[in-house]
Amino acid sequence: MSAFQDLPENDTRKSTYAKGKQTQQILTNTFKEVKITDTKFFKSFEKLSKQYPNIFAEWDKKKNKFDPSHVITLGSKYYWWLTPYDDPKTGKHFDFSWKATLRQRINNRKCPYIDDLKVYSGFNDLKTRCPRLMKEWDYNKNTLNPSNILWKTTKKAWWICPRGHSYETRISHRTNLEKPSSCPYCCNPPRKILAGFNDLCTTNPELLKEWDYNRNPIKPNQVSKGYSKKVWWKCKLGHSYKQMISYRVNAINSGKFGTCPYCSNQKLLPGFNDLATRYPELLKEWDFNKNKIKPNQIMPGTRKKVWWKCPFGHSYSSYPYNKIGINHSDCPICDKENHTSFPEQAIYFYVKQELPDAINSDQDTIGMELDIYIPSKRTAIEYDGFEWHRKHLKRDAKKDALCKQNGIRLIRIREGGLPAIDDSVNITVTTSKELASLASSIQEIFKLLNKSNHVKINLEKDATNIYESYIKSRKSKSLLKLFPDIAKEWHPTKNGRLLPSMVSYGTQKKCGGNALTVMNTEWKFILEQY
Repeated sequence: MSAFQDLPENDTRKSTYAKGKQTQQILTNTFKEVKITDTKFFKSFEKLSKQYPNIFAEWDKKKNKFDPSHVITLGSKYYWWLTPYDDPKTGKHFDFSWKATLRQRINNRKCPYIDDLKVYSGFNDLKTRCPRLMKEWDYNKNTLNPSNILWKTTKKAWWICPRGHSYETRISHRTNLEKPSSCPYCCNPPRKILAGFNDLCTTNPELLKEWDYNRNPIKPNQVSKGYSKKVWWKCKLGHSYKQMISYRVNAINSGKFGTCPYCSNQKLLPGFNDLATRYPELLKEWDFNKNKIKPNQIMPGTRKKVWWKCPFGHSYSSYPYNKIGINHSDCPICDKENHTSFPEQAIYFYVKQELPDAINSDQDTIGMELDIYIPSKRTAIEYDGFEWHRKHLKRDAKKDALCKQNGIRLIRIREGGLPAIDDSVNITVTTSKELASLASSIQEIFKLLNKSNHVKINLEKDATNIYESYIKSRKSKSLLKLFPDIAKEWHPTKNGRLLPSMVSYGTQKKCGGNALTVMNTEWKFILEQY
């Protein structure tokens, strides 16, 4: 037991002893390989030299002026060390002499010149390591000597780029091997603005006419084309919107000058690109009862289904873009009931203009329905969609045989994938959505009919007229048109939204609680008490 333990608690000698033991323990934990156990922190050199032969091989005998065997302390005393080095880049040999304590060496301290911690002129100075930068070194503004500073120091220096721009930046930024910096005015995007060189007015003057000078707090000569924040623009139609300058510039470079989000239908602007404004003809089919939104609150290209009510009372959901152009008559119930399609109605629309006696959906001539029949030409035209007709090849062959028996030439427009039929003239189209192919087929029909087509075929432009013509044709066969006296007895409330104009010839529906059947000109009612 130590004599110090018997001393009073307030005795200073006991406190000094405790601190000494604590310090000894710290050194023992830090330098376990040295095994410091002597309470006076001394150790013979012989044991250290055996443990660290590589360290003492670099002992600078000239500058230390004594043998390393006299080193007996791990304290703060500095010694000289000599590290030989062959530069792999230049092939030059260097003998670096530097100072460090023995404790630092044991803690893996290495040559500060090789590790680029200190500058050594001719080895790791800026001029030696980066000679390419010397032509941009501003000798007038800089007080530093490039031969006396470390090549990757964080100190700032002045530079002159090849275009004559003077700027200040850290040397380490210029010498970074992975991402070396360059002139802040010449780089892309520029980090600094130089009016007349890299400002927006100079690089992209075509954008100035759309710059919103009232809403922007900055001017176009204060920003560059790489400015990352959004600014205000006003398109040629007067729409005001925010967008990044870089986005506008990239759009111009890709040939898309107009990037207004309203003009390009990326954002909704009621009264300009909403469904009600763009396609007012669709409003009469908009189901205002079932839809929770209004037609002026969505765009035609929206990916959300909405409810529609066709002219014949059918309620169904569909995307707005399916109601535009060639898909205008996209009522699935009508398609199922009438077995018609836009291509069929388009062919009839143009043929009817040249041959007024053309009949759509003729059911009397051969006992089977013909899509289009032209009595004056003894010619029938069928449009065969792939999905339906690939399952009804025998039915198609039967229709061809009946036409042949009745001396009727049959022209079939068949979608790709369907086999040709021998007893008819076959014209192939790609799909019903391919307007160019359909237009070409219609031209071919006129050639087969020996008719010089004076009608301009523009399916995209005439899509609405084709649809209206089809609706008009169907309504001409409705209860209201064919039997106006019976239509007067139509119940005003019990038929819901179904009207006499929506009930076509030959249909069977329950109307007002009465089973109603229309066949030719004979009507049969099973009346019940209202």
